[in-house]
Amino acid sequence: MSMNRTSYLEQVSRRSEQCHTKYRDRPWKANFNFWIWHLGQLFAFKRSMRPKSDNVCRIGFLLRGGVGDMLISLNYLQNFHRFLGESFAFDLYVQKKEGLCEIVQTLCQEQHFVKQVLPTSQVKRDYDLYIEILGYPDILYFNESKIHSLSPKLHQWCLAVNQFRRDNFVAFRTGTSGSYIGNRLAMLQGHNRLQLADIGNFVQVESVYQPKILIDLHETLDKFSLGNTRFITLHRGIGHRTANDGMKLWPQKYYETLARLIKEQMPDVCLVQIGVKERLPINGIDKDLRGQTSFEEAMVLMRQSSCHIDGEGGFVHLRHFLHGGTSVVLFGPTDKQFYGYAENINLLSDACAGGCEWMTAVYSTKCPRGFKDNKCLTSLSPETVLSHVIKTLETEPIASKN
Repeated sequence: MSMNRTSYLEQVSRRSEQCHTKYRDRPWKANFNFWIWHLGQLFAFKRSMRPKSDNVCRIGFLLRGGVGDMLISLNYLQNFHRFLGESFAFDLYVQKKEGLCEIVQTLCQEQHFVKQVLPTSQVKRDYDLYIEILGYPDILYFNESKIHSLSPKLHQWCLAVNQFRRDNFVAFRTGTSGSYIGNRLAMLQGHNRLQLADIGNFVQVESVYQPKILIDLHETLDKFSLGNTRFITLHRGIGHRTANDGMKLWPQKYYETLARLIKEQMPDVCLVQIGVKERLPINGIDKDLRGQTSFEEAMVLMRQSSCHIDGEGGFVHLRHFLHGGTSVVLFGPTDKQFYGYAENINLLSDACAGGCEWMTAVYSTKCPRGFKDNKCLTSLSPETVLSHVIKTLETEPIASKN
């Protein structure tokens, strides 16, 4: 039996970087928070895993990140389940912040590769393999002797992942350096975001995951007066629910100009704004559903809309896995080759090559090239986006999707 916990020195390095990023303008607060954390680690009581002596291989996953990261991790886990075989199923643990645990529970309804989804406060201690996943899978506990006897294939995968971690430990760090290097390493190896976790190409990741919608589609559309109506969904927001500004966001006034142009060209198409209530309202839309839908109802809208307009983020990933059709995606700092889906119209202006995500600690709020605004997005005109929306609707059947 062996454990592959992150080394204490690496935990110190991670925490130091987190404090520096969060309190970069207040070094005294960074120092204070770092040493409080460091002192706490000296007295923290760490409960280790206590696997059972039987012939059942128990596997748990700790999922990190936002909704888009969760969807990509679930797709990886379904591929991983196919790789291991039908006798395996996984317990998933998710933080409760901003309703993420409930969202993942909804996404995992009737998914046979998942046994249960629980908050991180309820982690069981009988796992033979416990893995954290945000980008690359990070093995936190590895009962090597038992896994070797029960599943040589899984044992070989664990050894490969551990070796990859030793060779590329910086890519496993949270924050600027780890995320940037991890993404660039994946691109160098010919992987996109969906394939990033597939270390050594063991799993051969494909886009196979599809969330199940258990509520009635037509009843949900009728609830929002969208039955038998062609509608476009629009969303303007990034992961943090209170953030309405940032380098990843197309300007608010551009969304409003686009809404006006769409209504002039296609007056019968209904424009629907979705997202959390903290997002800024888009003037000129027909229905403002910010904060008025459950996550499952939002899934219905993503599945049934004729087109979705958004920056790269959770709703775009959700629509992809729901097989909802084309999204017009407005790319800025994130790399459209790495994050883009083939069925979408992935737009990036020629004012900047983009792809500056994680190059600096402040890339999300300050242009790394020194531009006053996010020229990668402000140079993308509403008229250009409109032309692609029109093309999308011309190829979309007028009748509602089944």
